[in-house]
Amino acid sequence: MNTGAKYLETVMPYSNSIIDVGTGNGLFVEILKKSGFSDVSAHEIEGTDLSRIRNIANYIYQDHDYSTIPSDKFDAVTLLDVLEHVLHPQYLINTCARILKNDGVIYFHTPVVTKLDRFMHFLLKLPILKRVGAIWQRGRTSIFHLENYTPKSLALILENAGFSDIDIKVKNELSWPLKMYVRVYLLEKLGIPVFLTPFLTPFFYPFLATNIFNANKAIVIARNG
Repeated sequence: MNTGAKYLETVMPYSNSIIDVGTGNGLFVEILKKSGFSDVSAHEIEGTDLSRIRNIANYIYQDHDYSTIPSDKFDAVTLLDVLEHVLHPQYLINTCARILKNDGVIYFHTPVVTKLDRFMHFLLKLPILKRVGAIWQRGRTSIFHLENYTPKSLALILENAGFSDIDIKVKNELSWPLKMYVRVYLLEKLGIPVFLTPFLTPFFYPFLATNIFNANKAIVIARNG
């Protein structure tokens, strides 16, 4: 999240207006304000508790279809790990184009398909090892995490919405320490003794914690129009 704030510092004045769509509890809005941005708004679905930023955000919009957000209002829109959760990603990106001023910036993070994902898909076809592939896939997609994109599909969605100057970088990003992934998603799921975690973690490092096999996060920026 701090990385996102630092990037925006390099591409726009602090006085420019920003809206964080899918803001969750509003933590990124708080970070942007602390970073010096003075005009920061937020959007989240109705019923979400946004008390954390009631006295911080300039405006808070809450609905289920983005209809309360005015058009042509913002210089930047941010979506941090949001696009993978929506049923209609093209509609969301079209909405971002609508609410942005001409030449406004969209900045977002979202998971992407990796070499390791493709290998696990292959394992699903093998009689003995398909359980490993299934466990991996359940950790990557679910009823809450609906999509894993490719850079090509992200570029297509943005182009369809009229965005240009599209820049997509992919890198490895783990939410937990590597040893927790090994213990929870491998050893515990397969019934292997967890005391083996510190011994097996170094073996899985190149596969899970590097860009070589698991560049799992896209960082995207594009301009409206």
